[in-house]
Amino acid sequence: MTRARQKPESFAGLCEPTWMRVAIAAVRWALLTPPVCGLVGCGDGPPAPTVAKTVTGHVRGPVPAASGTQKSTAANPDRQTPTASAGTEKSTTAPPDRRKYVALIETSGGPVSVAFAPDGSAVAEGNDTYPARVWDPVSGQEARVLAPPAKPPSRCVAFSADGKRLASAANGIGGYKVNLWDAATGNLLQSFVGHKDTVNSVAVSPDGLTVASGGDDGLLAFWDAATGAERRSLRQPNHSVTAVAFVADGRTLAAGYSDGTVRVWDVATGTEAWKRHVDLPGETLPEVRAVALAPGGTLAVAGRFNAVLVWNVKSGAAVRVLEGHTDWNRAVACSPDGRLIASGGNDSTVKIWNASTGKLVATATGHLTRVTGLTFSPDGAWLASCGTDKTIRFWELAKVVPPDP
Repeated sequence: MTRARQKPESFAGLCEPTWMRVAIAAVRWALLTPPVCGLVGCGDGPPAPTVAKTVTGHVRGPVPAASGTQKSTAANPDRQTPTASAGTEKSTTAPPDRRKYVALIETSGGPVSVAFAPDGSAVAEGNDTYPARVWDPVSGQEARVLAPPAKPPSRCVAFSADGKRLASAANGIGGYKVNLWDAATGNLLQSFVGHKDTVNSVAVSPDGLTVASGGDDGLLAFWDAATGAERRSLRQPNHSVTAVAFVADGRTLAAGYSDGTVRVWDVATGTEAWKRHVDLPGETLPEVRAVALAPGGTLAVAGRFNAVLVWNVKSGAAVRVLEGHTDWNRAVACSPDGRLIASGGNDSTVKIWNASTGKLVATATGHLTRVTGLTFSPDGAWLASCGTDKTIRFWELAKVVPPDP
């Protein structure tokens, strides 16, 4: 429920009391959790709430006969069939000229993040076990592996706005660094050296001139994409930088921290525009895990708490709290048009919200374990999610979200 804001910098007035939040969570769990078979509406599980209907969450694209690492849910009966609960409005299909993606890609190791290429032709995967990989989401085939000779794991990936370059981390083997690749060929263009511990997040500025990175060493660094030189470093001792994202104008950057703070920085001067602390009743260790930005100044934040917090990125004013998850959140994404916010986490669900009203418009199920990464396709027609069940799943939003959510 969205309530009027009491303090412009705090979410305290936007949240229910702790006892009420626990009761609401229990009711939501009873209503929204699908039966054991994994298909909403089967078995003797509770009926769907009257505000929702069951729709198919995945539409299978043209899957080639060859196998590779891509598998359909039908070919692998141990995988649950993805489903989604959406609003009461009748869903519509996507225009026939839109690209069709596979239902899921089976990967390996520990997928942590995903990022669509700006033209929608590729999806990059960050992984805590293996180097970054690029996938063809239409065929489901692996396009390339982005790995220096030591093949270090890379938990974070980010495309440049023109899609020509891809940034990734290199953690643990041969040190900690950020690499910049030619997205088409997989050739290494630049390495940025300076981190002393795991790099958690990377971002490329809208003009492609700057790469930002944040890590467990408390370092937020800005790198010259052409020369590899460090332009600026901002260090927070004893606190990890867990997430970074450039604002659309490229002049400011939002960063999340392990101490439960969100800070917005002026890129040119290194000055702090504003700082806010996650302020939710009953949350004692509210570590921020992900940040996402949308046109119009929306900043969405997820982390070691059950809600998604929305701020105005320019003023730092608290806008609303999106409550519905039953466990910690690990991922958040904003649609390109700013209409939708997606979130996912330890409860294995992907939830989609109306960014303007805070209304929950769809809950997508299918991941067997926690959801770790989310990304919208550039045209806003698809949502990709990855999780510790070693899958990347593709949701066609016209089949999941009501036409007027």
